[in-house]
Amino acid sequence: MIKSDLCLFIIGKCEFWYRARVCIRYILYRVCV
Repeated sequence: MIKSDLCLFIIGKCEFWYRARVCIRYILYRVCV
């Protein structure tokens, strides 16, 4: 599984979420790291 691809995909979806910052941080700490 390509982490960078997954991160970009999920972060892209997070942009439409209300709490984008929280979502991005969650992804970075849980998935990207």
